[in-house]
Amino acid sequence: MIRLLRKYLPSILVAVIITWLSLSDSSEINPGKLFNFPESDKVAHFLIYGFFTLILLLDSCNWKIFGRIYYIIVSIPVLLGVLMEALQYLLTSYRQADFFDFMADLAGIACGALLISIIRKVYKKKVLD
Repeated sequence: MIRLLRKYLPSILVAVIITWLSLSDSSEINPGKLFNFPESDKVAHFLIYGFFTLILLLDSCNWKIFGRIYYIIVSIPVLLGVLMEALQYLLTSYRQADFFDFMADLAGIACGALLISIIRKVYKKKVLD
């Protein structure tokens, strides 16, 4: 158990940060202050979930195993995104669940997974050459 926690510590920390950001009062933490344009929070969703997917896949970086386990690992950020939107709706009065936030999460997850796939192919090609 300790070995598993140690292996996935970066992923766990990112998940905790996502949870904290998702459930905290947005007046204190507002991605709109970082990006000053309409719907800038969607960019933040895209970036953080893409980063989370990258970290998860890198933490479980056994390049020989890539079939079913890959899809299971990629489903973790998807489930976290759904959970955060549901918890925002159920637990907070200062946050709103937003379908388009979840769509930005999915786009980030897809890009993170695609980037890892590209890195994996380049890595395998360099090892074989």
